[in-house]
Amino acid sequence: MEQFQRNEIQETKLLECSNNVTKMSAFFTTTVVRPSWVMKTVHARDLKK
Repeated sequence: MEQFQRNEIQETKLLECSNNVTKMSAFFTTTVVRPSWVMKTVHARDLKK
């Protein structure tokens, strides 16, 4: 029984960890990838003028 509880705790920790990773990657994509994409489109628009 105790072993089962320990496994459950480990799974919860893993879930929390993967959730944090997902949050981090989402944060990373919104802060790093999007601005560069915006810059590229703005730059492309300026070049077309």
